[in-house]
Amino acid sequence: MRYREFAQRLNEGPLDSPEDISAYDDVTAHVEDDADHESDAALMTVLRKIQFAGAEQPKIAVRALLQLVNNEPGGESFDKSALEKAKGSDKFKELIKNIEPNNEGIEYVFIEPPEPIDTPDGEMGASPDAKKAASTVSAMAKRAAS
Repeated sequence: MRYREFAQRLNEGPLDSPEDISAYDDVTAHVEDDADHESDAALMTVLRKIQFAGAEQPKIAVRALLQLVNNEPGGESFDKSALEKAKGSDKFKELIKNIEPNNEGIEYVFIEPPEPIDTPDGEMGASPDAKKAASTVSAMAKRAAS
């Protein structure tokens, strides 16, 4: 839809000349930008990968996180201010534990560890992907030993 048509529908009046456009509302306030949603999705993807990587306390340096999110589709415009904004949003409250520097001044994003998963054997443990990886490594070691 063209801007002129959108302004007409929004204000329900004809636009006779270009000067009439300035008399109407700024319709850009009514148009939602998808860039924020795309970068949030890219951040969520990266954080979930880190969360389920198998670390006891998942964390990543802020600079490394920004680079990883920038490499994801839709995350090209993600920066530190977007990370701070995401940290305060409801979507990420349960995922991002905090952002703080270590003794050397390098900022890290601390991620909430995943909840333990009940396995069919009744034991609590790592994610199914981590167990699958461990069994694959075990099988490879057995083949190498024989």
